Amino acid sequence: KDTDKTFLELSKEKKYVARPVNKIKAMDENLPGLSAQRAIVQWAFNDDSNVGDIKRFSVNNGYAVVQLTGKYAEGLMSVEDASFMVLPKLRKEKKAAQIIAANKGKDLDAIAKANN
Repeated sequence: KDTDKTFLELSKEKKYVARPVNKIKAMDENLPGLSAQRAIVQWAFNDDSNVGDIKRFSVNNGYAVVQLTGKYAEGLMSVEDASFMVLPKLRKEKKAAQIIAANKGKDLDAIAKANN
């Protein structure tokens, strides 16, 4: 039964291209694969749009069918969302500290020889 299937399952079954886009911002204009589609962004941030809503938009070479899959409240982001942003930065800082500690007191020639 079609009503029991998700939007992505139906698009695959009907051989349509599905391009999920995550976490657009209210002032975004371009969407991956669709270029300038400000109307879609405005619809997504409209107070009348609810999670699960589906709408068709005209685009340059046809149309796009869009489903709103989530809305995020203004303010602090969840721990999961924040960790995706913070963990790579923390790893980079830790690695830099390790490299600095391993090369402390060495001259440039010694560092170059050790890393070749």
